[in-house]
Formats: sequence, C-alpha cells, structure tokens
Amino acid sequence: TRGMFSVLDAELIASFTEYRQDLENTANIVDIQALPRNEQLAYWVNLHNVAMIEQIAKAWPIRQPRDIEIDGVPLDQAKFITVAG
Repeated sequence: TRGMFSVLDAELIASFTEYRQDLENTANIVDIQALPRNEQLAYWVNLHNVAMIEQIAKAWPIRQPRDIEIDGVPLDQAKFITVAG
C-alpha cells in the first residue's frame, strides 16, 4: 500500500522522530539480545519501519526512497540511527 505522505504535517513527522529516538534509547535500557527472538525481531522491525517512514515523510515529495539522501549520503547507506552506542 502507499502511504499518504502528502497529508502528514510537521507535528506528525516529529512524532515519528520521537518514536524512533525512543526505540533507539530502549537499547540503552534493555538488553535487546537477551529478549526472546520474537521480541528482538519486533524491536528491529519497528525501528526499521518508523525510521523509513520518518525519512520518507521528511523528504516528501521525493517519492522514491532510492532518491533520498541524508547529508549527501543515500538513504540505504546513511547512518542516522544509533543503537546501544
């Protein structure tokens, strides 16, 4: 399905950023590797998904993730997430 990025306002996009940062910080509080495998998978999938939605929403109206850059680096190579240091 397609997201409706054109209707996302700055406040909602900021909430994606806040959620991503909360997930990043969770790894400083909880040992992700000690969680059951399904919970580890849920953590990584949620972090990946919110990070991608956040970056696509910020870059809108660029429609192709492959065309998005963060500080001049392609999205799929950009380092904008920090987990446990």
